[in-house]
Amino acid sequence: MKKTKLVTFLSVLGLFGLASTTISSAEEVSSSETLTTAEISKTEVSQEVVESTKESSELTEESTENFSKLKASAPIQEKKLPQGDYISDGSYVQIVKKNYDMWGSFNWQTKNNSTNFYQQILKAKGRYEHSNGATYYSLYDHKDVWQGYLNAGATKKVSAQGNYISDGSYVTIKSKNYDLWQNFEWKKKGKSSSLFGKVLRAKGRYEHFNGSTYYSLYDNKGKWHGYLNASATSKTNAQGNYINDGSYIKITKKNYDTWQNFGWKKKNNTTKLYGKVLKARGRYEHFNGSTYYSIFDNKGNWYGYLNSNAVTKTKAEGPYISDGRYVRVTKDNYDLWDNFKFDFRGTSENLKNQVLQARGRYEHFNGSTYYSLYDDLGLWRGYINAGATKNASKPTVELSAAEVKKAQTEMLRLVNNERRKQGIHDLRRMSPFDTAANYRARELKILFEHERPDGSDIGTSLEEAGIDVSNIGLGENIAYNMNVKNNGKEVARKLFKQWMNSKGHRENMLSDQYDYIGLGFFASEGRVYGAQLLIVVD
Repeated sequence: MKKTKLVTFLSVLGLFGLASTTISSAEEVSSSETLTTAEISKTEVSQEVVESTKESSELTEESTENFSKLKASAPIQEKKLPQGDYISDGSYVQIVKKNYDMWGSFNWQTKNNSTNFYQQILKAKGRYEHSNGATYYSLYDHKDVWQGYLNAGATKKVSAQGNYISDGSYVTIKSKNYDLWQNFEWKKKGKSSSLFGKVLRAKGRYEHFNGSTYYSLYDNKGKWHGYLNASATSKTNAQGNYINDGSYIKITKKNYDTWQNFGWKKKNNTTKLYGKVLKARGRYEHFNGSTYYSIFDNKGNWYGYLNSNAVTKTKAEGPYISDGRYVRVTKDNYDLWDNFKFDFRGTSENLKNQVLQARGRYEHFNGSTYYSLYDDLGLWRGYINAGATKNASKPTVELSAAEVKKAQTEMLRLVNNERRKQGIHDLRRMSPFDTAANYRARELKILFEHERPDGSDIGTSLEEAGIDVSNIGLGENIAYNMNVKNNGKEVARKLFKQWMNSKGHRENMLSDQYDYIGLGFFASEGRVYGAQLLIVVD
């Protein structure tokens, strides 16, 4: 049987400041059951002991009761963790140091590293003041993803946008639908559409907690345009990005340098290129406010970068240049063009040895000059390469434009009078048909045949005059006469008489299958030529 000395228990009570009496005897109390404070007075002991210690026993019961009350009222002390209690925070912090571990717990399990968040803004929703002397932030990104515990020594407190970071980058505005901000309370200042395509300078930037970078943008005059999300921009150089262009330009100013590069190394000067048409394959919209073209000639030679102020935009043929010279067509193997898409109009063979007026010219990018040619009636004959001509003197006009008109009027009167006698409907004139007939009258000096000098069908003269011949039937009368004066009516009467005296020509004029007539006349070297185009339209 285990025995417990009562004196020992009473001594424990003494530790709580209660009165106690020491039992000097070495008597032991039987303790076959576990003794509790409440049961001490019920323990069976010898009467001798009870009597001799009656006073002491009463005091002990009172002390035991007080101890039980004191024990019940004393708080239970929990053991504190080393990191301390969680403290709600809410600060924005910027990661300013690399190579700090970010912890998944305070058992020091590595979760991440501050290098991966360098210069970024995170939110410290809470913090711990650790017993090791350090503060640890509980950090979240802008998507509310927890990134771990990080020693505050790797951070500094900032606003949501972070601290101003000096930058100096050049950026091109590539998107139109972004807002420009006055401040980071999101007061609007403008729209990126107003700056689209321009190069601006980001003097500084902010790495915002929301995950975006914002540039503080200035133009070349120092005007501030606001804060703009970097997603609306692309980084570039001061000259901006290369932009495909393809424009044709004419050098219209002298004494402008062309540049080898945007370090401003000189390459050439516009004085040597003045008046030329070149091709701007690309361009740069420079931060300094100017546009620079990358210019090439028709052989692919590069002439450098040139400020657009020294040029005017044009087409491949260049601008129209008023001329007025007279030229003789000396080559028969050149094409005539309707336009500078080079739609075929005819050949120089149909104009060979004729003297025409170049009312204007074009200095084409391809290196050639093209004359815009008109005959003595003012009828346009097309564009021709100047290489097919030689300069000539103004010709003497033997049958003026006014007299040609008189001849046309008189000829129509004579023909229709004769048709009426035969009970046949009148023929009508149309300007394009007269134009084609006048082309033919001039060609008769070169080749007096029912085909054109270049061997093509006479119907091509109608096409050259702008007429769709797909539904047209055509007949032709031609003639010439000598010793003609500048008198339209006399010309008409002489040629009409010749045609009436020829069976085939008379039948043509009096045929009821035709509805229209085109009339042309030309005089040269004392000889007058006439052409009738007799036309039926299906």
